[in-house]
Amino acid sequence: MNKKLAERVAKLISDGIEGSGQFRLVDSRPSGIITDFHQWANDRPAFGGFLVKKKGDGKQLWLLIIDWNPKNAENYYCVIYPAPKPATTLAELHKAVQINAADCLCWNYSPVKRDGRNKQRKQVFLELHGSTRVEISLPAELADVDDFLSNLFHLVDCRQRADSLAGDGPQTKLRE
Repeated sequence: MNKKLAERVAKLISDGIEGSGQFRLVDSRPSGIITDFHQWANDRPAFGGFLVKKKGDGKQLWLLIIDWNPKNAENYYCVIYPAPKPATTLAELHKAVQINAADCLCWNYSPVKRDGRNKQRKQVFLELHGSTRVEISLPAELADVDDFLSNLFHLVDCRQRADSLAGDGPQTKLRE
């Protein structure tokens, strides 16, 4: 996503999470150069990092709005890490598109594990989400932040279940 859009999303998350009925901000990183976080994120410019906790089940994720590739200043990412300690990325979303006049981030589930079971993983993801392509509407205003965060948590849940081949459960949809 471009720099202007990334900055807007980070500000909306920062401002909107306080009034959230579903999420709580546990920790954050200020806008600027990321330090002491993860080897892949350290020393990169970001519009912020947010450790978000889902109130219902207590699940937590780190979200970074970061310049993942400093050689291309117009390609910011929403990078999702597990919490509380970021071990590796869970998803890296950056492809911004317009769908029905709304800004969205698109992401495709494409497992690359080396055990010969990636076709099964794709099928599990497809059963859980309804498609291997995920389109998440970016928040346009404060009232959209809960839906945006819910959709990111949904994406991670589907990915983790598909990666582990634990697809038992109903198909779920993103919130509109």
